Amino acid sequence: MSPAAMPVASFSPRIAMIAMIIATLLAGGCVGAGGPGSEPAEPAETWSAGPEPEPQTGAPAYRVSFEGISDADLLGTIRASSTLLALEERPPASRAALDARIAIDRERFDAVLRSEGYYDARIAAQVDETTTPLTITVTITPGEPYHLTAYRIVLVGDAPPPTQLPLASDLGIGFGEVARAKIVVEAQARLLRELANAHRPLASVTDRTILVDHDTRTMQVTVNVDAGPPVRFGATTIEGLDRTEENYVRGLLPWQQGEPFQQDKVDRARRRLLRTGLFDAIETRVGDAVDETGELPLSIRFVEGKPRSISAGAKYSTTDGPGGDILWEHRNLAGTNDKLALKAEGNQFTQRLSGLLTRPNWRRPDQELLLGLSGTHTDSKAFNELGGEASARIRRPLAEPWTVAVGPAVEGSRIQDNTGSRSLVLFGLPTTLIRDTTADRLDPRSGTRLRWEATPYTGYFNNSVTFLQNVVTGSVYQSLDARQRIVLATRVKLGSIVGEDRESIPANKRFYAGGGDSIRGYRFQKVGPLDSDNDPIGGRSLFEFSAETRARVWGNFGVVGFVDGGTVFRSVLPSFDETMRFAAGPGLRYLTPIGPVRLDVAFPLNGRSDIDDPFEFYISLGQAF
Repeated sequence: MSPAAMPVASFSPRIAMIAMIIATLLAGGCVGAGGPGSEPAEPAETWSAGPEPEPQTGAPAYRVSFEGISDADLLGTIRASSTLLALEERPPASRAALDARIAIDRERFDAVLRSEGYYDARIAAQVDETTTPLTITVTITPGEPYHLTAYRIVLVGDAPPPTQLPLASDLGIGFGEVARAKIVVEAQARLLRELANAHRPLASVTDRTILVDHDTRTMQVTVNVDAGPPVRFGATTIEGLDRTEENYVRGLLPWQQGEPFQQDKVDRARRRLLRTGLFDAIETRVGDAVDETGELPLSIRFVEGKPRSISAGAKYSTTDGPGGDILWEHRNLAGTNDKLALKAEGNQFTQRLSGLLTRPNWRRPDQELLLGLSGTHTDSKAFNELGGEASARIRRPLAEPWTVAVGPAVEGSRIQDNTGSRSLVLFGLPTTLIRDTTADRLDPRSGTRLRWEATPYTGYFNNSVTFLQNVVTGSVYQSLDARQRIVLATRVKLGSIVGEDRESIPANKRFYAGGGDSIRGYRFQKVGPLDSDNDPIGGRSLFEFSAETRARVWGNFGVVGFVDGGTVFRSVLPSFDETMRFAAGPGLRYLTPIGPVRLDVAFPLNGRSDIDDPFEFYISLGQAF
């Protein structure tokens, strides 16, 4: 049998997109033809049953069951598209009305199956009126899926042809794969984008032909494309600005008038502008015609957001007691996205006031200048401190997804520990390197995080001191199911201080472990070396690890099982000559738009009878790491 063109209305990737894709693909002008296994179209039934009754409470009007499909995802899509299921509690006005629902479902199921590459599926429905309520059994035999064997691009129109057309592989086409509608739809979007990046933003698909061969179970696609003329960026119109300076916005646009057009630059500008946090919405429009010089005008319309905000958070644990923070932020001080953030935070051990001024695009695009000032009071078993710090940093992205921040800092404080009270003045050069591939800061479900902080210090602490502090933290998040409802999260933290012995290192720079943000199940700073009064004295190196299995079990509720461990060492590098402390426990999560509310209960696995409690619990916002 020769190949025949099939109706492209069958190429919907999921039922939520079926109507849109039917309209889009039918615009391509395909011709339908039958084949082995296809059934003749049934004549439309004309009936007048009046309006559907109002929803009834109690027993359903009928029961629907499905047979013949073993693929859970495909069955889920079939069920989601079913009119019978959607109206299960609305009794049909007559048998004709019930038959109409069945006819609608047959068409919908056929569209779903074709969209997944099944072109000779058989669908049958049987109604058993002897049961109460009556039973409808839908039997679907999908058959074997068809496969994509050709994707051709044909240039039409009077425009000069591009020097090179994208390959099928550039469009996400893999010959021999199942002929799903999603592949065809996404390939067309990629084709137009490739042409827009090749200076042809006015390119359009004028026709598309889908040929399905039932003998060989294959599909071939031919796309006719008018590439349009090559164009350059024209004048850019800015609209909707009130508090924001137009020159600042124009400075973020990665193109100049007269440059060859590239869609990637337009998208990059949109992402860059959204990251400022100044706008609730950004609408970018490209003109539909070039001027006599070959330039294409653009317009960008903004909806500005509120420049100020106040946020607050609270937490509680049996180790740290109650705690919280409040943040006031102004994101547009002078109309150029200068940000001022004032924050107060604390718990029973530490209280801190801080201010941070951020100057974006300082000296170059995507580079920030951060000026910070803070004051801290600490009263813990390890040490007491009253001091302040001033810093200036430059932060900028490196190759995606890396970010670096570096700059000088100076701090002064009065510190009292188990050796007495001493004054501290330190000059440092904190350097931070971050790699983050996660999508959600408060509830990551995939990706990795790596953070390396290296700070050389020099100054005075009873005597002249010089030392280098290094901290490396890495986290991995792995989804164990396709819907990302079960996540395995792991974290490792290593720290080391070189250059001075432990007593010469200021107490506020030594390493400590234990508490809600460290090793759960143990008191704040209580894991590691202790003095004769069982007070922590800190160490020169640190090792911590955590592992969690996070599962969403019902609606927005989730459960967690976790294990934490680690300790602080007297030596410069972890030598594992100190006793490692371990804890484990369960947790609950309630997912909110701003991150999960966390409740954890941790039990020490090898706790000390005279130091550690039988359990600790923690309440806060956001995952543990």
